[in-house]
Amino acid sequence: MKRAQGTAVFVAAIIAEIVVITCYATDVVSFLWLNVIGAAVVVGVAWVWRFGRGNSSRPRENDHIQTS
Repeated sequence: MKRAQGTAVFVAAIIAEIVVITCYATDVVSFLWLNVIGAAVVVGVAWVWRFGRGNSSRPRENDHIQTS
């Protein structure tokens, strides 16, 4: 992954925090593994967000057509 936009990383960080808190509350893994889980979730969700949404800065094919 070359880069991730700020929105993708922000959303990924919020989701990762929810996952980490859930793992901590349910005592699924050892405490030190929560850092690894959080980092992996941030990278994974940001990657999915980036490629799932595509390049939103590029105009779409039918953006020039105006509808009344």
